[in-house]
Amino acid sequence: MTVGLLVLVGLTVLLMLLAAMVVLVTALVLPLEVLLPVLSLAPVPVRRVSLLWLPVTRALPRLLAPLAVRRASLL
Repeated sequence: MTVGLLVLVGLTVLLMLLAAMVVLVTALVLPLEVLLPVLSLAPVPVRRVSLLWLPVTRALPRLLAPLAVRRASLL
């Protein structure tokens, strides 16, 4: 009885991990402009969402530059 229960719990955990991986890959592969209209979660138009992300994407090189310098100094 306990072995069957352990197998059932193990399979449940594996299934949950697989579902989490599918969600993570889907979130990483599909861009935000595609996900929001499909899921109908966006109360704002897609163009406005894209404009909200524009400052973030422009700031990324400035935010990552110190990390690149630090990594180069370690080499």
